[in-house]
Amino acid sequence: MWAQTATVRGTVVDADTDAPLVGVNVVLRGADVGPVGRATGGAGTFQFDALPAGRYVLTSSFLGYAPARDTLDLAGGQARVIRVRMQPRDEALAELVVEAETREPDLGRAVGLTSIRPGAIDRVPLPDVNGDLMAVLVTMPGVVSAGDRGGQLFVRGGTPSENLVLVDGIPVYQPFHIVGFYSAFPSDILSQADVYAGGFNARYGGRLSSVIDVSTRNGSKSSYAGAVSLAPFLSSVRIEGPIEPGKVSMLAVVRESVIERVSPDLLRERLPYRFGDQFLKLHAYLNSTSSASFTLLHTSDEGNLAGAGDDLPAEISNTRIGWRNLAVGGRYIYLPPEFPALVELAVSHSRLDTDFVPFAGAERFGEVRGTNASITYSYLQGERQTHFGVFVRTLKFAYQLERAANRGDFVTEGGLFIETKQPVGGRLVVSPGFRLHSFPSQQQFSYEPRLQVSYRLSDQHAFNAAWGLYAQEIIGLNDERDVSAVFTAWTPTPERKRVPRAMHFIAGWRAWPMPWLETSVEGYAKQLRDLTVFTGTSGFQEADGSAVGLDLKAEISRPFGYLSAGYSLSRVQYGTVDPFGESVEFNPAHDRRHLVNVLARWVRGKYALGVRWQYGSGLPFTQVESFFDRFEPLRPNEDFRTEVGTRQAFFGEAFNDRLPAYHRLDITAERLFQLGRISGKFQAGVVNAYDRANIFYYDVTSRRRIDQLPIIPTIGLKMEVK
Repeated sequence: MWAQTATVRGTVVDADTDAPLVGVNVVLRGADVGPVGRATGGAGTFQFDALPAGRYVLTSSFLGYAPARDTLDLAGGQARVIRVRMQPRDEALAELVVEAETREPDLGRAVGLTSIRPGAIDRVPLPDVNGDLMAVLVTMPGVVSAGDRGGQLFVRGGTPSENLVLVDGIPVYQPFHIVGFYSAFPSDILSQADVYAGGFNARYGGRLSSVIDVSTRNGSKSSYAGAVSLAPFLSSVRIEGPIEPGKVSMLAVVRESVIERVSPDLLRERLPYRFGDQFLKLHAYLNSTSSASFTLLHTSDEGNLAGAGDDLPAEISNTRIGWRNLAVGGRYIYLPPEFPALVELAVSHSRLDTDFVPFAGAERFGEVRGTNASITYSYLQGERQTHFGVFVRTLKFAYQLERAANRGDFVTEGGLFIETKQPVGGRLVVSPGFRLHSFPSQQQFSYEPRLQVSYRLSDQHAFNAAWGLYAQEIIGLNDERDVSAVFTAWTPTPERKRVPRAMHFIAGWRAWPMPWLETSVEGYAKQLRDLTVFTGTSGFQEADGSAVGLDLKAEISRPFGYLSAGYSLSRVQYGTVDPFGESVEFNPAHDRRHLVNVLARWVRGKYALGVRWQYGSGLPFTQVESFFDRFEPLRPNEDFRTEVGTRQAFFGEAFNDRLPAYHRLDITAERLFQLGRISGKFQAGVVNAYDRANIFYYDVTSRRRIDQLPIIPTIGLKMEVK
């Protein structure tokens, strides 16, 4: 019986970039079969099983692309593997940003998951002609940022170190730049980013809060292309093309900030921030059933938190913060022709170096090195999927915090996971999973069951829920006394301490009352256990906590424009025991109770106007009650009556007050143009249009307040050759 049937498997890619296309409608028709339809998955894959021998017509259709059609002659017992290349429609490019969002509703999408594509990035006003993933992240309900400086994201009550950020499967420890408009992921390199605000499935682990899984596109294998952009904050160069036509491609992007050099003329003050990144990807089709890729990402950031100017006190004029990332890795993907499966082998190395010289106190630094290897096996059978994988990683740390000894640690982690997606009837999809995570350095195991459920109430309404257990051995330490903390030191959980754990529960409702209107409501509760916090005066302390909240969002997508509005209500609370044995409860520095985001974009022909407004209620901070002079032990010939002590602050109860509310308005205007083979975009805009003085950092010793960016006019030009 098996010998009488055939199988067709394959991937659908962009003909220009070779990037996998997700959500493509693939339809197979034969004399005795069909039409049978599939939608391509996350790697652009599809599969048809148990096909009688004969002739078939395979048709692929996707918004923004010309339909692809192929005729297949299948013999009994044959397993055919094909690659479908879809050609973008030139006439759709100018309007693709808006129109691409009007595709069929994905009612089965996991709760807490947002899939971001380049078109969604380009809708958000940004002081740059190139889009950046950060622009979308900070507009998502439940995501709290440090503002337009600092490079920190807090997702639904989690800290920045509780976010797992991946680029092509490679961990990146600090992927956000010191100027908060930018990440290491410009839209030029992006294929898709899956952002899980919680409840993520079993393939992801080692973090308590969220996952940002970035997949980059492949360079074109058919022709050379490039782009150059100039803007006050960041300028960039992109080059891509075939190394071996049809088989091997290259994509390289280099970005470098210019704001430090142009700000004196543009703003009449210097903004002492330098940042940039370099990205390289090589991709090769080895044969019809296998491919390999290599990815390299390097970032660098440095700046003076105090700003710049002649009025700076001498003792803080040399304060600085900086960090450098390196992420490098390779993937090998194999599609066995005999079985409906996909095998992926991945190896990577990541490192982060960061240092901070505060206004007062000792220098802080942190280093982390990580090497990762994994094998994942995916069994694909239509809508039913099963994924199994094993992984191992080694990590090395060193750090120095104020009044904490210099430490160096080496840890190893490993484990396995299994997850499956099973449709039940025509409306219910159940996705259970399990992850076993071993922490040999702590002599601990973490058993992590996960469950996702999606129920289609109708063609316009769906209910989704997720539950799961999570563990995280490596943690990020901040000095909780800092106002708007910007420095994080990565380290393993202290010895003889339990590995931090969390339990997530998320439930949501999504609806499309109209094809152009999407609404969603999601509620969540996260229980946090065995956290480690560093308070400076008391050193390491254990804490438990909770994060609860409600996120609301509505989106309108039309050919002439886009409008979205989101509101988040949340509460984050920690509990610990002070050095005197008393129980203490407090709201940590990222407890933003109210968050509002409004985004609008109007498009008319080659012109576009974008507006973004954000409001966030005040964040908690710890007040200073008094100051005193601390004297070190006297050396011979020193007199305590004449020696000068070191000024120290005496802090009050933890997080007993809140900063002022944060709000800001950004506006951009764009015009597209075409000059032969050169397409371009001219942009002008203004950041912080009504010049709101939002606080960024406050030095309690010198009593100096540092604000976020002032009102800044921007102008930019991008030119692209295809």
